[in-house]
Amino acid sequence: MTIAAWPYKVPEPKDPQATLDYAIDWSDWLSEGEEIVNSVWATSSGAIQSPSFTATSAGVWLSGGDVGIAIMLTNTITTNSTPVARIDERSLVIKVKQR
Repeated sequence: MTIAAWPYKVPEPKDPQATLDYAIDWSDWLSEGEEIVNSVWATSSGAIQSPSFTATSAGVWLSGGDVGIAIMLTNTITTNSTPVARIDERSLVIKVKQR
């Protein structure tokens, strides 16, 4: 699994026929006792499969993509912060290359 932390760079390009897992570790951003209660993924291309999350991270499987066109993979989370839930997003840029 490719786990991204700030600055959210994905070092390896993705083959367009590959289905790979990606994750964002939110633990450094969360306050003490705060947890993720919802996670939504969006993509500029490719197909999202099996999104999941824990109290501190969010993950997804990504397939497809076009050679030479980078994929923007964005995760939006909601936390259990009170009195108002915090909502934030982070994006991964994934290069697509025939391998």
